[in-house]
Amino acid sequence: AEGLLHRWCHHLTPAPVPAPAPVATVFTPGTVPVATRTDSAGTVSSGTVSTATGTVIAGMVPARTRTRTVSLGMVGVASRLAPRRPRLIPLPRRCEDLFLRMIDHPCKRCGTTPRDPALCLVCGELVCCAGFCCRRGRHGESAQHAASCGAGVGVFLLVKSTKILLIRGRRICLYPSVYLDAHGEEDEFLKRGRPLFLAHSRYAALSEMWLHSALDYDTLALHSSRVGSDFY
Repeated sequence: AEGLLHRWCHHLTPAPVPAPAPVATVFTPGTVPVATRTDSAGTVSSGTVSTATGTVIAGMVPARTRTRTVSLGMVGVASRLAPRRPRLIPLPRRCEDLFLRMIDHPCKRCGTTPRDPALCLVCGELVCCAGFCCRRGRHGESAQHAASCGAGVGVFLLVKSTKILLIRGRRICLYPSVYLDAHGEEDEFLKRGRPLFLAHSRYAALSEMWLHSALDYDTLALHSSRVGSDFY
């Protein structure tokens, strides 16, 4: 009777609930820790982990050798490969440094020293402005370069006069110089012989105008523009 009562009491006692599988968080330098769960067989079930760089698929591998981590290496690669903000090329602080560097520089197309050199501020190429040596039909080299480099939009620095040449389709504009003397005045063709320095505010404004395609909306550019870019 005592044995029957013992078996009957044991039958009424609920079976112990198994403890949940341990959760392990793996920390690896340069990675984001991802929790892994193991079952009684010591394996990790198949699943996916969505991340900012893609989807990581967890396969059936032993828990002791499985490390589910999301690498942060692609984040650095993505930041390095992110496109930079377009801007005009950097210019020397002193105008004489630019003048001495470009005055004897040959044209890439004809190989001779340009009579009126124009420096493309988008790519840095030197072209013959209004020269007949590089003319194709009725189009000068500056207009041709603006069509190939900027889809019809060109921003050039006339090295000898220090003026800015703007080309927009068939229209042309001589914009104020970005090199000024100590009194904030221009010296066209360096007639006064004063040292000229880069006006960073003017050059930044010119760069922003080019970047936002505002050549058609700038008041000064519109009022001083005219048709006739083919000549240049």
